[in-house]
Amino acid sequence: MGGFSVGPSSSTGQNKRPESRPKAVAPVPTGRPHLVGISSIRPDTSFQIFEQSTGELRKSGVLAPRNGEELCSVRGAFVVKSNAIEFLHVRIDNISYNIPPDKSGFDPAYFPDPETTPPAVFPTNKAAPTKSGTAPGKANTAPKGR
Repeated sequence: MGGFSVGPSSSTGQNKRPESRPKAVAPVPTGRPHLVGISSIRPDTSFQIFEQSTGELRKSGVLAPRNGEELCSVRGAFVVKSNAIEFLHVRIDNISYNIPPDKSGFDPAYFPDPETTPPAVFPTNKAAPTKSGTAPGKANTAPKGR
């Protein structure tokens, strides 16, 4: 008689488990966290900061010159996106970094991990004073004493 059987369908009678697939895990960024500060010299400038390795949005908002610097913690390389990227100032661990000069408007700015590859530092507009107390290239126009 053909009966109804309960159990494994294999002829050996052994229970076989279905093969499990490895779960996809997002890569964990290495290195220490860096404190990233962002500010704007133009009102109503929106921004987003993403970690490059995980794609995680770390901070977003709208900046204005009167607001203070927005701070967030980022590990590894990161991306800054904005509606006016050329008006942003970025500081990493209290050091100013420049937005690449070819970026404007909605172009994203990529920053490598500051621990391994520090980006170029902002040039300062102030010239260093010389021993005479004036900046190089500036004539001392102060009247001399009698």
